[in-house]
This record gives sequence, structure tokens and C-alpha cells, in this order.
Amino acid sequence: MPWQDHLAWLRLRDQPAAEHYWRKHLEAVTEPSQLTFPKLVDKNVGQAEQWLDIGRAESDGLADFARSNGLTQACVLQGLFALTLAKMSRLDEIIIASVRSGRSNLQPGIDTAVGLFIDTMPLRIKLHPSEQLVQWLKEQQIEQSEQDQHAHLGLTAVQAITGITGQSLFEALFIYENYPVSDTKTNQINELTLSHLEARDGTHHPAALTALPGQTLRLRLSYDRSRLDMKGAKTVLGFLSHLISSVKNNGETELALIGLVNDVEQRTLLAEARGHLMTHSNDAPSFIQRFESQAKDTPDKRALSFENSSLTYAELDRRSNQLARFLIQHGAGPESVVALGLPRSIEMVIALLGVLKSGAAYLPLDPDYPPERLRFMLEDSGAKVILTQQTGVPTLRQALQTISYKLLTIEVDHEDFTKKLNSFSTNAVNQAERRAPLLSQHLAYVLYTSGSTGTPKGVQVTHVALLNFLLSMQQTPGFQADDILLAVTTISFDIAGLELYLPLISGGTITLVSREIASDGFALLEAIQASRASVMQATPATWQMLMLTGAKQLGLKRIFCGGEALSNDLADQLALTGAEVWNLYGPTETTIWSTVTRLKSEAAPLSQQVGTVPIGTPIAHTQTYVLDAGLNLVPRGVIGELYIAGAGLARGYLGRPALTAERFVACPFAAGQLMYRTGDLVRCSDDGILEYLGRVDQQVKLRGFRIEFGEIESTLLRIEGVAQCAVQVRGAEQSKQLVAYLVYDAQQRPYEHSELKRQLADKLPDYMIPTAYVALSALPLTPNGKIDRRALLDPEVPHWTVPYRAPNNKRQEQFCKFFAEMTGAEQVGLDDDFFKLGGDSIAAMRLISRARGAGLNTTVRDVFRLRTPAELANLSRRTTDRAATIQALNDAYDPLWLLKDGDQSRAVFFIHPIGGIGTVYQKMAEVLDFGSRGALWALQARGLEANESYHQSLADMAQAYVAAIKTAQPQGPYRLIGWSFGGSVAHEMAVQLEALGDTVELLAILDTVATNQTEDNVSSDSSNDLELILRSLADRFNISCDTISLESDNFLTMICEAMANVGLVRRDTPPEGIRRMLQFTINAAPLKIQHSSRVCQASIVFVKANDKVQLSHAEKFDWRPYTSGTVTVINLPIKHLEFCDPEPSQRIAAAISNIYRYNSANCSVLIK
Repeated sequence: MPWQDHLAWLRLRDQPAAEHYWRKHLEAVTEPSQLTFPKLVDKNVGQAEQWLDIGRAESDGLADFARSNGLTQACVLQGLFALTLAKMSRLDEIIIASVRSGRSNLQPGIDTAVGLFIDTMPLRIKLHPSEQLVQWLKEQQIEQSEQDQHAHLGLTAVQAITGITGQSLFEALFIYENYPVSDTKTNQINELTLSHLEARDGTHHPAALTALPGQTLRLRLSYDRSRLDMKGAKTVLGFLSHLISSVKNNGETELALIGLVNDVEQRTLLAEARGHLMTHSNDAPSFIQRFESQAKDTPDKRALSFENSSLTYAELDRRSNQLARFLIQHGAGPESVVALGLPRSIEMVIALLGVLKSGAAYLPLDPDYPPERLRFMLEDSGAKVILTQQTGVPTLRQALQTISYKLLTIEVDHEDFTKKLNSFSTNAVNQAERRAPLLSQHLAYVLYTSGSTGTPKGVQVTHVALLNFLLSMQQTPGFQADDILLAVTTISFDIAGLELYLPLISGGTITLVSREIASDGFALLEAIQASRASVMQATPATWQMLMLTGAKQLGLKRIFCGGEALSNDLADQLALTGAEVWNLYGPTETTIWSTVTRLKSEAAPLSQQVGTVPIGTPIAHTQTYVLDAGLNLVPRGVIGELYIAGAGLARGYLGRPALTAERFVACPFAAGQLMYRTGDLVRCSDDGILEYLGRVDQQVKLRGFRIEFGEIESTLLRIEGVAQCAVQVRGAEQSKQLVAYLVYDAQQRPYEHSELKRQLADKLPDYMIPTAYVALSALPLTPNGKIDRRALLDPEVPHWTVPYRAPNNKRQEQFCKFFAEMTGAEQVGLDDDFFKLGGDSIAAMRLISRARGAGLNTTVRDVFRLRTPAELANLSRRTTDRAATIQALNDAYDPLWLLKDGDQSRAVFFIHPIGGIGTVYQKMAEVLDFGSRGALWALQARGLEANESYHQSLADMAQAYVAAIKTAQPQGPYRLIGWSFGGSVAHEMAVQLEALGDTVELLAILDTVATNQTEDNVSSDSSNDLELILRSLADRFNISCDTISLESDNFLTMICEAMANVGLVRRDTPPEGIRRMLQFTINAAPLKIQHSSRVCQASIVFVKANDKVQLSHAEKFDWRPYTSGTVTVINLPIKHLEFCDPEPSQRIAAAISNIYRYNSANCSVLIK
């Protein structure tokens, strides 16, 4: 049949009917099915394939299953492949492409036509959890049969119906190759016999499965190596093999109950899910008994200190015993609740212990919570007693005035209370004194967390859960009697339980700090050092705040980090402090932390590894299960939802039985046990380590606090005139903020941001109040009618209206400039409020770092208190009491030297040459023009000052510089320039930045050899290098001196004067400074030789000198093998050692500027 006849037949088909079918079949499809594959171990490019041979028994079983159910083998295999991908990717709907012969049985003569008629069509497959496998496969077969009637429309036209452009409609293909190859005469064509036929093809899609039937089934998985590696491809085939092997037994099984794990792997996963067992005596069933036992063992040891006060173990025990008896007398006992509304103090800790000793559970009340929330918590918990102070916080006083029942209020600082308390015995409280015996299953505390319905929920944690947690922490990560723990966390956050109780059962010491110190990085650093703390626990936000002080060593032995996801970059910074770094994870419902892991400092930097920071393995008597939607275990490497069971499980939510039943579900692996559904997505590595990947719902962690968008949204909807709303988190990792998107009623004018915040502040705590508000005419919706949260745009910089008042002195100008840098505001006046401009606590810490770098003395607390440039500048002028501390900070090593001030988000970083001096680029910086007013920074080497140690490798040096530039510019794109040795460092920095996920927009390498050699005539043997360098310098600057030696101050002074004349060093540099610079050169030269350059993605601008050595060894200057981008070469008639002389500097800067502006405008480079 001629090809034109086939085309004519296609034109006669019913096009409108086909379009109608495909429009209905793909209705509401707005994007391809996003497939999730096992974690990449070895990311690469290109295509590869893996084969799997299915055994005879399994092949026969598959054929029998298909035949007995009226299915084709192709349909069964396609369905099992789709089921594998859907379960791996947590999808309830998937689109895969089916490759077909294209020879419709409706077209006469097509079966004998010669030609390639193959076509590819998308098949949309929905997975209904309760549907049985056989019925599901039959529906697919029927759908595909109907689809064949409309396949003539063609894939291009079908995709056009969906409106999806720029990407494929599907990510996976299925091909069933059923060539009629046999031993019959049909394979005889004249004298040609077909004895074996195998088709080879390629695909640009992530995964394509080809099935080759025969006596046994063969499967070939072709895959994109940027999405799947060989190990991952074998894993996918392994899952599919399991489904094929078990298909005969799963015909009537619901889809939700079909898992990817075989029996052998299930036993292994269940064994890994169990935390270790502890052996300990049962004579102390609660934390209280453990503490009392410790107080008897070490009565005179310091247990607790706060500011200028402290208590020994015996004193703390006696005073808490007195309070316990007082509370018992006033009705406290097991299963009753006592509220605590006390500031951080020694009295707060006494109160916690006193409540627990009485047998009651405590309810922590945060003074920052609004009165309405405090009132709800008191009424919902049924608290009968509250411990507070005469000078209590206003919000708590307001809450107590509106409470609907009689609540006994005890002011612990009242003189009458103190007298009454002293009348009680200090001896241990026994069971007979309590209103009922205290048992391990009784409540220890009730803690309220954010609720998705708009109502906070009270988590009930028992004594047995708390004690199990503490004893496990005592072993791993470990806490000893000689440890001092610096306690920084509010007691309304459950992790404070570790800080206040773990030391007390271990014989250690608690040093409690105020809220003000805990929120100021510099003050907190001083507290760590003054207290000689060995252990501190905090959220990543607090650790980030500490790192922003520039401290390299904290003096801690162990760092506990948890409460929200830990970034790879912050983990690396913490590891560099020399402490053990432990990442901790756990929801409140499973008692503080449920998994732990130590981040090994000897391993490769986490920022250079694939994936996120691991959260570890379960603590003692705890089980962690990674399950799919049907509560089946998922294999290693596959994403699932984390469920936690064991001794740490909370009792549930106070007074919320339906919600408790929803979140605390029956455990399928242990009869009679419950497990908590965390809502967290994780995957398990090959060695059993859990990795946190995100949430399944709209809950987030921000600054360590758990936040449900639903609670904020329901509160916003109570504001008059707000018709619809959505809340989302926006911003980079360390500057996240809540943003509210509002749709107002037609008659309602948008509220001022300040008014919205005021109304929310009556009902929500500060950490749940959005920073920015965006008014919309309508919320963007998906085709299914749901809010399309990805379409919600980032807000513009928050604004608030206040008359502009210009700064009139240098201090005021600097604070206005720093405010603008931290908030993104275009113009900042003296009366602008930092937080109304969009600033937060992390931005405040960055503001302080910038201000101190400029010699302006202020603290984070000052920013929160004073808020405006005018007030801060005035305080900075008056304050002198911390001048010594600031001077010490400024004197500490900092590689960043500011050459030219400007926009920090568009900064350019110059990396020093082999001498270590970054200021050699000063003349170049004066001319460089990228069309934006970006700040220009130079990186100065470590080791130029007395007693400074050298970097041990070029990669180590680059890592330190990457960390440094991120303090000035936290996010990319980055612009790097390096001359000579600095070019190699800049290239390695680009590699490391890209590993962090950042973009390098400019990588300018100035006359640097690409291979592991030096370009400064320096060898790996330093014995002759010194003399060679000194003579080269003498020749370079035409210096005639009798003694050319490092020991000659006269010679070094002449060198300094010559170098100062061309701007390479300051004229007042002493001979010792020049001496250390030359010694640094000797030390740094081998680092280049030992370094193996890796491949970066950034394009390179290479400026080449016309020295004779460069011209005769051109191959050494070829950077093409070390970038996957392009290389633009600029040849200039300049000698290598003259690159930073005034006139050559200007020519180089002009050339780079021209290339940069051209590339930015044209999105391409000139030369490859």
C-alpha cells in the first residue's frame, strides 16, 4: 500500500470526534506526572539501559494470569509498570506513553504495507485505592481499545489540547515488542532467513520499559542518567519483578494493599525500624524519681544557674518538694493540670519540678502568645491552678480576666506565698501524700501545637514517654556528669524538656539564659564562652544566628540541632567549629526527639553531597516505619510517609478523640499497638538512615515552630471583609517568611498591613503572623478547583507609609543603607521601622553583623527595641561599654575586605593571587562596570597575620571563602574573579557553590594555568623557591640591593615601596607584613600542585597575557576541559606580573565588563 494512501485514509478519519475524546481523556491535566526515582548516587548525562530476565515460572504465571482474566500480556505489564512508578512517586494518577504499531485494523491492507507506522500515545491511568487489581487492568484495556479508535490524531495534536508546552506530556514509555519471529517458513524471505531479531532504540524520557516476550520474558529499562543511575534502574526493575512474581496472588487485592517490598526485604526493614533496647531498673518509673536519686548522690553539686543566682541539687530538690506539697494542698494531683506563666528564671525550673512532684501535669504558657490563645489553652486544658508573678505579662493578665471559670492564681513572688511555702516540709514527697499514686502512665505535661482547623490542639505526654526519651538521650548523643548545658529554649517548645531535665538525671549542670540573650547571637556567644558550656541544643535558626557572628570556634563539645530541617551549608559550618554535631528529629506527639544521627566531620562536606542532611535512626524503644498510602512498607530509597511507634508515643490530643483517631492509627506490624502519622515525607538509605524531604500537607516548621496554614487562614477569614485567603512560605532557606494572599469583598477596601497584623495579634502568636500581605482579585486555581499555591507570586518588598526623613550624619546614613540591604527596600528614612519593612530575627542578626563591621556598636535586642535608623544611630553614638568586645571581633580574621560599597545582592568577589593580598585588585575595582552598583569585595588569605594557621588544601581554602562570601551575599548568582593562583581558587569556589545549588554568573580567570601547576615560577620544593621569588621581585621592580633576603628589613622596605607605587600593598605595610606575605606564597604554591581541578557548569571568561611562557605553553592555559559551559578568551598585550598594575588593571576591568554586559544581554558567550 503506497504511503500516500495511508495519509489519505488518516485525513478521512473523524477529527472532531478524536479531539473530543482526547479532551475528555486528558481533562484537567496541566502538567506531566512528576516521577520520583531512588536517590541518585552517581549523577551523569546521557542514556543507559538495564536488562531483567524473568524466570520461566514467573513468565508462565504472568501469561496464565493474563489469559485467565481476558487480558493481554501487554496490558498486564503496562499496568504493573504504571503501578510501580505511581507507588514510587506517591501518585494517585499517572500518564505514561504507550508505543504502538500504528497499523489500525480499521484500515484495509495496512497489515501488508511496508513502512514505519509506529506512533506513541499518552494513557492516563488513575489509581483508586479500593479497586481490585484485575478490575483496574481491565479498565485500562478497555480504555486503550477505545483510544486506538482515535490514535490517528497524533501525539503533537493531543498534547496541544492540554496546553502543555515546552515539555513532554509524559515521563515514562512502555513498549511491547511482539515481532513474529519463529522457526516457521514465515521467517523465510527468498534465501534470507530471520533467526534472531532485536530492535535497539533510544529515548529522551526519564524511563522507557521495553518488554520482549518469548518462552521467557525479557525486560529492558532505558533511562536518563541525569534522573536515574545504574543502581536506581536496577531498583526499579526489582520492584517490577516483585509485582510480576506476585501478580497471580494479587488479582483480587485492592491497589492500596499492593506493596513494592518482598517478604525478605520486609523482614529487614522491620528490623531496621526498631530502635535499640535499654536495660534499666524499674525502681524509678519517672523523671522525678531519677532526679531525686541524683540529688541524694550529688547534693552539693551545682544543678542550676541563672544570671547571678544558682542552686545545688539539694537546694533545688528541697524547694521543689515544698512547692509540690503546696500544690497538693490546693488540689493538684495525677491527671490534673497546673498552668505555668513564669518568665525564664530559677523559679520557673522549681515550678516545673514542683508540679511534676505533685503528680500533676504542667501546661506551659508563652508570654508572647495573645490573650485569646492563652485563654483558650487554659479553658481547654481544664487547668485549676496557675503559677505566675505579681509583675506578670499583660497578655496573661488579660487572659485571666476573661476566663470563664474559677482558676486559682498563685503569684510566686508574693511575700505571703513565700512565707506559706516555707512552712512546708522539704523532705521528698511520697505516694501517700499525693491525691493518688503517681504512675508512669500519668500525664507529665500538656503542650499545645498549631491546628489545621484553626484551633490549637493539646498534646498529652506521659511520664513513661518522657523518661524513655531522657534515658535514650543520656546514652546517645550522650550526657555526662561533667557536662554543662546552656538552656536557650522557651518551655512552650517541647524540646526544652531535654535542656531542663537531661542534666538533672545525669549529674550535670544547667545554665539558663534569658530570652534576650537567646535571641542575640553576639550575647549568646558570650554566654556560651562565659558559662563554659559543653552542650547546647537549638533550632537551625538559632545556630545560623550564632554563625553570623563570625565565630569559628564555639567551645562546645556537642551541638544538638533540631526543630526544623537543617541545611547542608549550616551543617558544614557547625562541623567546622570542632564540636560533635547531632541532628535530631521528632514531633511533639512522640515526645521531643524520635531519631538522632551524628554528622560525621571526617566525611565529605554535606554541601557537596547529594540530598539533604539525614535525620538518623530511631532512639531506644522506638519504631520508625516508612509507609505508602496503604500502610505498606516502602523499599529503601523510595519516598514514603513516616509513622512512629513505641514508648515515646503521646496519649493523644486532649479532648479531641476524632483527631486522635485520625493521627494515632493501628500499627499493622505489632498487634494492639498504635503509631503516629507524622505527615513527614522521608526515605531510608541503604544503611538504614532516614532522610527528611518535606511535608505531605500544608504544615511547615518556621524558626522551629510548627505552623498549620489552616489556623492562620481561618483566623484571617474572621476579619470583616476578607472573602478568601491563602498563606504560604516564601523566601530562601535562612530568610523564610509567611505571606498572606487576600481576596476582599467587593465593598471592602484592602486593609493596611499594620491593621491586619494588629487583628491577628489578638489571636495568634507572633511566629504565626504573616510578614507580608498581598491583595488579589482572585486566588489562582488549578483545573480541579483547588488553590494553585505555586502560582502565588512572591510579594513585593513590604511597605508602610511614614514621612521620609533623610539621614544627616554618617552613622544615620550607614543604618539607613543597612536597613535597605536587609529588607530590599528602595529607600529608607530615619523613621522607618525595620520590621515593618519586612525584617525578621535573622535579618536583624545580619544587620548587626554589618553594623559591627562598620564599627557601629549595637545588639539584636537594640534592633527589636528601637527599630529605626534614627534611634539605633543615636544609641551607637552614645554606647561605649562594649567597645572592647567589638574591637576583638574586628581584629579576628575575616577574609572579606570591602573594596567598593554597593548592592550586596549583586556583589563581585576578587580572590587573592598567590601572595594572599586581596587589595591588589583596588585599581581594577575602580573601573569594573557591570551596569549595576554591586559591592566589590576582595578575599584576603589566612596566614598573613601572626599566629594565623594556613589552609591545608586549595579545596579547604575555597570552602572557607564560599562560607565567607555567603555572609555578604547569602544567595546567588555569584560573580568571581581570580588572578593567577586566585583563578584556581575561584574555579574551585564555583564548583562548590554549584554543589550547593547556587548559580555562578561570572567566573573570570586571569592568566591562570589550568593544570595542576603554578604559574608563578614556584615549585613544590620550597628549598629553592624563596630565593627564586625574591630575585623575581627584585627584577620585576628594578631593585638593586646588596642583601636579597627575608631577613633584610632594608630589602623588604624597598619591595614594599615598589609594590605600593602600583597599588599592590599599602605604603605603611611593615617589613614583617611583606615577610609573612612571601612566607604565605611558599606555603600556598604546593596547594595548587596538589589540587585536581573538577568540572564546573559556569562559563569562563579567560584573560590571557602575552608573556613568552604563555605563548609557548598554550595548552597549559586551556580551561575547556574544566567547564561544561563555554570559554571566552581575551588576549591582552600585558605581562603576567603586570596584571594588577594601574593601567593594565583598567584594561582588564574594561574587557571583562564588556564581555559581561554582552553575555547578560544576549544569554550567550562569544568563543568556545
